[in-house]
Order: sequence, then C-alpha cells, then structure tokens
Amino acid sequence: ASWAETEGSYTSSTGRVQVARRALAPAAQARPAWELLHRLAVELGIDQARALSPRILFAEMAVAVPAFSGITWGRLLGGAALAVHGEVPGGD
Repeated sequence: ASWAETEGSYTSSTGRVQVARRALAPAAQARPAWELLHRLAVELGIDQARALSPRILFAEMAVAVPAFSGITWGRLLGGAALAVHGEVPGGD
C-alpha cells in the first residue's frame, strides 16, 4: 500500500511523533508494510500469529523503547505532535 493508504505514526528528525491517518483504502490486495512484515515474521517463525494494528504496534514500541514511554495512541489521536523523551535539537 502507498503512504496515503496506510495508517500509522511518524517520528520527525526532531523527535516529534504524530499519527498519520490513511486517506483512502488500499486497492485490490495491497497491504501496509507493517502487515507484510508481520506476516513474513510469522511465516519465518519469528513472531506469533495474532491480531495487530498500528495502535497495538505503537503500544508495544512504547514499552520496548524508553524514548516513547508515556506516549499512547490515544494521546496522539488528540492531534498534537508529541515529543519523545530526549528530543533532538533542530538544525542550525
């Protein structure tokens, strides 16, 4: 699926996180990259078959990556870009 067909989150180079909502449904059999990677991991025995979504993946990342702790999908849906812990200063 193209970026316009994918829901997820993005983190800028300055450490701001925001939700990207999909603009249209994927055509035909197109799938978002996160879904394809998960299916591949299941086939390779690296991950377990389970229900996944951008919300679930973000929650798992927030637990595993200290910079994202305290940031939730619900807070991101509030519309404001949130700073990761230890925000990177902007360029000169």
